[in-house]
Amino acid sequence: MKRVASATIAAACFLAGHEALAGAWPQEKGHGTLIVTGYATRAGESFDADGDNNETATVKKSELYFHLEHGLTDRLTFIATPSLGEVKICSETERSGLGITQVGARWSAARTDTSALSFQTTYRFAGAESRSAFPDVNTSGDEMDFRVLYGRSFPLGDLYGFAEAQAGYRIRQSQPPNEWKMDLTVGLPVTENSQLLVQTFSTVSDGSGELLPYEYHKSQVSLTRRLGDGWTVQAGGAFTIAGENALDEKGPFLSVWKDY
Repeated sequence: MKRVASATIAAACFLAGHEALAGAWPQEKGHGTLIVTGYATRAGESFDADGDNNETATVKKSELYFHLEHGLTDRLTFIATPSLGEVKICSETERSGLGITQVGARWSAARTDTSALSFQTTYRFAGAESRSAFPDVNTSGDEMDFRVLYGRSFPLGDLYGFAEAQAGYRIRQSQPPNEWKMDLTVGLPVTENSQLLVQTFSTVSDGSGELLPYEYHKSQVSLTRRLGDGWTVQAGGAFTIAGENALDEKGPFLSVWKDY
């Protein structure tokens, strides 16, 4: 697969993103991708311990992510994702300023023309602190994230689609418990330069820590369009499918990518 195509797949797997960190495909040595993504989500309901929806305090998030991947070698990719954001609960600012910043690397264990298997580790700095009872708002401590990633491309007529899965475990310091992660992405070609992305992101707490046990399952549906000269734009919506003791969020997002 050409470098441009593999880079686009790797970038696409990041974008949900703020949950999925990167795709299974590595960047080539000396090449990389920069992605800037903005989210605006709102939750006026939350899921209780039985998974039922209930009205809750209105939570609004505005988040901006700067995701960089750079190929240190053909098998080792450097990852850095600083972010900025603001979270308001009932119009009162819960946290504002520097968000979670993650730094790490992805190692390509095996790769063929149509598939990739990788392992990834990132350290996540908490940034502005929040001790909210909502687990998807709480940023009371740093985190370590460990993942195994597998992706495969497949022909659809004259074009290619892909599917990618990530399974991981996140160690969270301070109040929240550790978490199990499972992220799935399917990319389907619409035209030679555009692609439909359908993604799910699942989080299940490992115990309760100082919070109630929780889980949440989110999805994103978006369309990407390659513009040429390494530029790509993506637009779509993010929403929560189901959960327990977690927010029911939804909202739009927009991304701009630059491959180099």
